[in-house]
Amino acid sequence: MSKTRPVNKPSNSARIFVALLSGLMLALYMLAPNMPRPSVAFPFLLGGVFVYYFLAVEGNLRAALKGNEERFFLAALAGFAGYLFLNSLWSLTTPAALGKSVFVLLIILIGLLISRALARQPREVLERAAHYAVIGCVIGTLLACFEFSTDHYLARMLYTAFPSIRGGDKTLDVLVTINGKLVNLPQSEFQKHYDNTIIRVSSAALNRNLSLLLLLFWPALFLANHHTNQKLAPFFAGIISVAAAVSIFIGHSQTAQIALILSTAAFFFVRYFPSLSHKAILSAWCIAVILALPLAAAPYKYGLHKSEWITASFRDRMIIWDTTVEQAKKTPWFGIGIRSTRVLSKEMKKTQVKLPGHIAPRRLGLHTHNQFLQVWFELGAIGAVLLLVIGIGLLNGIRRMSDQVKPYTYAAFVAACLVAAFGWGLWQTWLLSGYGLSVILVRFASEYSDRANART
Repeated sequence: MSKTRPVNKPSNSARIFVALLSGLMLALYMLAPNMPRPSVAFPFLLGGVFVYYFLAVEGNLRAALKGNEERFFLAALAGFAGYLFLNSLWSLTTPAALGKSVFVLLIILIGLLISRALARQPREVLERAAHYAVIGCVIGTLLACFEFSTDHYLARMLYTAFPSIRGGDKTLDVLVTINGKLVNLPQSEFQKHYDNTIIRVSSAALNRNLSLLLLLFWPALFLANHHTNQKLAPFFAGIISVAAAVSIFIGHSQTAQIALILSTAAFFFVRYFPSLSHKAILSAWCIAVILALPLAAAPYKYGLHKSEWITASFRDRMIIWDTTVEQAKKTPWFGIGIRSTRVLSKEMKKTQVKLPGHIAPRRLGLHTHNQFLQVWFELGAIGAVLLLVIGIGLLNGIRRMSDQVKPYTYAAFVAACLVAAFGWGLWQTWLLSGYGLSVILVRFASEYSDRANART
C-alpha cells in the first residue's frame, strides 16, 4: 500500500492532472457557447483526463466502478441505453440510429466516470478548476455578447481573411462583386478567394450557441458567486449574468429567452420556497413526460396556430406537433425508431398540403421541436417511462445537494427541460453533449459546495 503524500507536495501526476482539468474547464467555458459543434469533444476530453486521474494519480482504474448512485437510477440508465440499441433495429435509418445509441451510451458512461472522480477530489483541486471555469465563462460570455451585439464582427473578419474556414451550414452568406454586380455565392464556392468579399452571418442560424450557453450558465453562476475571493465574486457573477442575458435577448432564439426567464423564476422559487420547490418541479417533470402527447396537441386543438399575435415560428411548431401526435398514435408502445422523424418527414413532404389559415403545411419537421413528444413518437411508451425514471433520479440527486447549490441546480434542470420542450431535435450530437456537460458541471458545483461547507 502506497504512502499518503502530504497535501502540500502533490506528485507530478497529480500536478499534471490539475493542470489538465483546469485548462479544460477554462477552454470549455470559453469555446462552448461560441463553437457548439466542436464542443462535442469536451465530454470525451474530460473523460480522458479523469481516466488519467484514476490510472496515474490513484493508480486504480477499478475505483471508477465504485459510486453512490441509487440502484433504480443506474438501472434506468442501463435500461434506456439498452433500449436505444433495440429500438434502432426498427428505425427507418438503422445505421444512424445505432450511431446515436453509441453516442448516448458513451455520454452516460463518461458522466458516471466523472461523477465518481469528482467525489474523490480534495478541496484545492476543485477550487483551482472552479477558478479557471469562472475565468473561462467571463471570457466566453463576453465574447458571445460582443458577437451578437456587433452583428458577429469577429466572425465576419475571420471569414473574410480565411476563406478556408467558411462552412456550409446556412450560417453564412458570401457576397462578391462579379462584372459589377453583387452576387451571392453558392455554398460550393464559399472557400474560393475573391476580392471585395462581403460576409454576412445569420444570428437566427446561431440559436444553438444560445442554447448551449444557457445549458452551461447556472453551474458557472454558482461557481462565480461562491468564488474563493469574495471581493471578486460579485464582479464575476455580474459579468456572467449580464453578458449571458444580453446575448440571449439580442439573439433570435425565443426558446433560450423563455428558458432563461423561467429558469430564473425557478431559481428564486427554490431559494424562497425550498420545501415546496422539489415537489413542484418533480410534478412538472412527470406531467411533461407522461402527458406529452395531449399537451403537444392542445395548442392546435384550440386554434392557437391561427392566432396572429403568436410568432410565426411557434405557430408553425403547433402544426408540426399536432401532425407528430397523429403519427405517434400509430406506434404507441415501441415508437417508430430513433431518428425516423427525418426520414418520414421527407416522405410526407411529397404529399403535404397547406390548409386555409395555416402558416405552413401540415407536416413533420426534420425534428419535432419538442423532445418529450419526440421520445413518444420515436421510442414509444417504453422509452418515455425510462426517461421519466431518469428524470426522477436526477431530481432526487439534486434534492440531496447542499442548500447553497440547490437553486442553481434546479434552475439548470428547468432550463434543460425548456430547451427540450421548445427547441431542437433530441438526437443532435452537440445538444446531447450539452446535456451531458450540464449534468457534469452541476455535479462539479455540488462537490465544490460540499468542500466549501466542510472547510467552513
